[in-house]
Amino acid sequence: LKNFSKKKKINFLVTACDIETIPWLEKKINLESYKVGSSDTNNYQLLKRILKTKKPIYLSTGMCDLDMVKKSVDYILNNGCKKLTVMQCTSSYPASYDILNVGVISLYKTLFGDKCKIGYSDHSKNELSAIVALGAGAVVFEKHFTLDHNLPGVDQIASSDPKEFKHYVNS
Repeated sequence: LKNFSKKKKINFLVTACDIETIPWLEKKINLESYKVGSSDTNNYQLLKRILKTKKPIYLSTGMCDLDMVKKSVDYILNNGCKKLTVMQCTSSYPASYDILNVGVISLYKTLFGDKCKIGYSDHSKNELSAIVALGAGAVVFEKHFTLDHNLPGVDQIASSDPKEFKHYVNS
């Protein structure tokens, strides 16, 4: 996957879920950047280990309140990260429109926009929230992808198949 991504000029990244895996990822895959899942946004031991790699970080915020996000962003930026993207996310699969909270992107842009990029991790069923997120200032987008909605896994229902993803990107 990493070789294919490189060939297609796609930034290949992994969500690191534990400290022990990071040296392996560095040695075997040599990642270009790391994603921190929202369940680890305030896992400072994990953040400290990722920061040692000096790689860009995509910080998901779906399971966090604003105070947690502020503290984690400050920690990351004050400990040497030069490229941080804060991702608005709703940790629900799929996420209904009434809980997407896309307006947080404008708040993140006000709070952090001079220090980092703002992104949107989209768990909705179509492109509408991404269009709103773009208008609110998001410049990085994450959308789960599947070849088949019937495959096993908790996020298949919120993922886009190839046809849906093409429509998503074109929109």
